[in-house]
Amino acid sequence: MAEYYCSEHQTPFFKRGRMRGFAHPIGDTGKWCNMPDDQEPEEEETPEPALVTEAKKIGAEVVSVIPKDATRISIAKAVAFKGCIDLVCGGVIDLKEITTYTEQYTKLLLDI
Repeated sequence: MAEYYCSEHQTPFFKRGRMRGFAHPIGDTGKWCNMPDDQEPEEEETPEPALVTEAKKIGAEVVSVIPKDATRISIAKAVAFKGCIDLVCGGVIDLKEITTYTEQYTKLLLDI
């Protein structure tokens, strides 16, 4: 989410109620830091959850090792697994359910 961020004090600016502009308190000093008029909103980086990072890593490894002479079944399994990794990353399914969903997805792919 884009927001106004103070790089100097490592904290977001905010504006509430009758405030004339964006600002933030400076610690417990009782003083305020006012946002410059020309500041653009900055993207605050949110660290990726460890589960998502691990799932992406596993998915990339599976897709990268598909041999050139792979069978239709092995490709379907790899594609199904990669799809399920994306579902885990998106929070749609739990990592514990990945085997069940991969098997169901593989069957669907082979029926096409």
